[in-house]
Amino acid sequence: MIRTIALAVALVLSAPASAEFQCFGLPDGEIYTWSVGQPVSDVAVLDPDTLYCYANGPELALIANGFQNLHLVPGASTTSWHGEDAMFIVDNLVNIAPAVNPPVPAKKR
Repeated sequence: MIRTIALAVALVLSAPASAEFQCFGLPDGEIYTWSVGQPVSDVAVLDPDTLYCYANGPELALIANGFQNLHLVPGASTTSWHGEDAMFIVDNLVNIAPAVNPPVPAKKR
């Protein structure tokens, strides 16, 4: 467990300086990355205990405004979550992203 946490911290610290929402600990070593303006895709998570996510920039602002019960450090430029909190964001990101990413209108028949 400690090694997983250390790996997640190292990955967060080595991440590019651009703003994004990113998750580690997915099956097959996948890394999920989402930025404001991109569509939200489904993410397969087998074990929430291995899931670590972080956000900064506009993505952090969107998550902070959309999910007001999550822990946040006031004034922090980057915030990370793990376990159930990370899983909640992954499962519900699509519910707050439409404010930024309008849904595509249904085709007329």
